[in-house]
Amino acid sequence: FSLAGLWEKWESGSTVIESFTIITVTAGQKVAAIHKRMPVIIPEADYRRWLDPASPQRVLSRILRSFPDEQLSAYPVSSLVNNPANDIPECLLPASTPEAQW
Repeated sequence: FSLAGLWEKWESGSTVIESFTIITVTAGQKVAAIHKRMPVIIPEADYRRWLDPASPQRVLSRILRSFPDEQLSAYPVSSLVNNPANDIPECLLPASTPEAQW
């Protein structure tokens, strides 16, 4: 899967501004317990439609929705995830104890 995002580059004389945003939607029930918004998750089957500038709005509207709860999993993880320097597989493991979450 991928996350839906927009990228833009503006130029004015010698000034160049590159901007990126991740598109969010109202969270589904599973994610709503954590946050009210969630990124749009694009399944691989929709990559071409999302990236095609000629895709009609009705097609894009079907893509820009909350991902089905039954295809997501959620569980507490350790506080290792709070430090961006911790780019390690252990960040994805379920927390072993409730205290490890904090």
